[in-house]
Amino acid sequence: DAMPKDSIEFKKQVKDIVTEIKEKSKIQSGVFTRAEQGKMYKRITNFLERNRETWSDEVYNNMVKTVKEKFGVPEKYAPLPNEVATENEVATGNYSDIINSAATQNGLDPLLLKALIKQESGFNPKAVSNVGAKGLTQLMDSTAESLGVENSFDPVENIHGGARYLKQMIDQFGSIEAGISAYNQGPGNFQKNGFKNAPAETKNYLNSVLSIYNS
Repeated sequence: DAMPKDSIEFKKQVKDIVTEIKEKSKIQSGVFTRAEQGKMYKRITNFLERNRETWSDEVYNNMVKTVKEKFGVPEKYAPLPNEVATENEVATGNYSDIINSAATQNGLDPLLLKALIKQESGFNPKAVSNVGAKGLTQLMDSTAESLGVENSFDPVENIHGGARYLKQMIDQFGSIEAGISAYNQGPGNFQKNGFKNAPAETKNYLNSVLSIYNS
């Protein structure tokens, strides 16, 4: 039997996304990095959300299931499809639900992620540093791109991206303290400087985040 038109369109859209990522990254093996998986997952789920009202619940749920099971893109790589910052969260600067979601998906303590955000931006989603870091977790454009974050001023994207980056730093350098320091000065600089030769800014940053976290 012929497949429903919307399913054909979905498969074509997904195929185009996968092809584009492969071509852009010059990857022919079909094996994607975490960042590429995040981008692919996000683009597919955004496509689903944009067209949500055109499908029945059954068709929509089947396509979401396909993304999760057939494309090998776990939910932890990107925000959930229906997760958005509410008006109250934006108005109050209280992003606890998003923080809890991002922390849980990345195996972090939500209080640690919250402490980092408070130190980085004071919960201001529009914050921009003098070196160009943006949003709640203060992501540089190159870092945001590597994490699959397309809009650093979007609270959901930014918090999930910052959580992924913090988790990467902790895993790479072996401890919360090292991960926080690397988050601040960059992994290359931390690998070169360590704790002993870290700049004063990083030492103060680490102490501030830990103080907020432990308070």
